[in-house]
Amino acid sequence: MDNNNEALETQFAHALEEAGLDLDGKLPLMDGKVHHLPLLANHKHNGAYLGYPKGVGFINADGRILNWQPESGIAEELSPFE
Repeated sequence: MDNNNEALETQFAHALEEAGLDLDGKLPLMDGKVHHLPLLANHKHNGAYLGYPKGVGFINADGRILNWQPESGIAEELSPFE
């Protein structure tokens, strides 16, 4: 894993935890697929996230849908098809 990907994953992990998802100390998968995680406040309910390798993501936590983008200078430019 290169430093750029690690920085993206770390930033996304912080955003997921701030939204209330429990990563259990792991980094999120940035693979363009939906992943379900328990909520920190209530492990009986799940939230979900989707992260793309080039640095865009979506978070669904407690009924809220959040768009995520990394701090400037980290994400790669997306093509019109992405």
